[in-house]
Amino acid sequence: MHISIAGFFGNSPRRGLSFARDFAQALEELNFRTLSLPEHVVFFPTYESDYPYTDDGEPNWGPDTGIFDPLFVAQALALATTKLRFITGVLILTQRPALLTAKEVLTLDHFTDGRFELGVGSGWSWEEYGALGVDFARRGRRLDEYIEALRVAWTDDRATYTGEFVHFENAVMNPKPITPGGPPIIIGGDSPAAMRRAAVLGDGWYGWWAQPDIKAHLGQLGETLNAHGRDLSDEDFDFKLGLPLSEVNPSEIEAKSNKMTARSKRDRREIETTSKRERSEIKQEGSEIESRSKRNRSEIESKSKRNRSEIEAKSKRNPSEIEANLNKMEATSKRERSEIDTTLN
Repeated sequence: MHISIAGFFGNSPRRGLSFARDFAQALEELNFRTLSLPEHVVFFPTYESDYPYTDDGEPNWGPDTGIFDPLFVAQALALATTKLRFITGVLILTQRPALLTAKEVLTLDHFTDGRFELGVGSGWSWEEYGALGVDFARRGRRLDEYIEALRVAWTDDRATYTGEFVHFENAVMNPKPITPGGPPIIIGGDSPAAMRRAAVLGDGWYGWWAQPDIKAHLGQLGETLNAHGRDLSDEDFDFKLGLPLSEVNPSEIEAKSNKMTARSKRDRREIETTSKRERSEIKQEGSEIESRSKRNRSEIESKSKRNRSEIEAKSKRNPSEIEANLNKMEATSKRERSEIDTTLN
């Protein structure tokens, strides 16, 4: 059994790229296997659609929530890690073009060195489908076709697929994934249709929301797999489950959160104090350097003036010295010539 964890990034200013990198590296150091990345393109302040994973059907997030695209997050965090795996939990595949998604995912397979798994689902919000211009009513059949089409594009040299929602002929999609057959496709959803889809088309089942009902969900999944010639114990079938959180005391979580926030504020104050002190020291050093520089410039200017005065004095004296030397040389030359003439005679 491997332990994985879900991470939400982009849902607050403090959970940006830098935080996500630190988070992923910490998971890797703690030997977590996989980081699960949720996905929604858009959110809405209110929903008419029922959210299937709360008792009252209301989403358990705020009206202005937001998250980064999980494919981009997986790429960024793969560059900051070496062993940690990534999975979309889950990507609403039917809201995206099939071939475009196939291309993006095979690229991720290369760039993560085979550490990416594609968790997919059909979603629950008709509001989101409507905003993206995709039919909500037949999303299940569309998802089946998309999964088949992705695998055809990943494996066939001249890919052809004919369906109601996806159609292409002799499509060339290269390079092929480095994972044989393409990244694993893990099917999310706890409806009978989702479990049938996992048994027939999936490399596994994604059910983190099962939590307190894990046993019942696994029983239903096992029966569905057996009906299609597969079993929960098959090595080529993976399932990802959420740990029950019913015994966690919310007040303990809040207390820990407040403690971490207080420590963060204290750290920031210490950093600000240190920064102010360093700025003051730098300013003082700058003043000393400027003072030394002015003093050096003054000394240089004074020395330069002295040198100019000496040069000018030498320049004024040199012409008379040169003339005297020339007269002396000429007298010597005359004397030597006279001595030569006397010798010759």
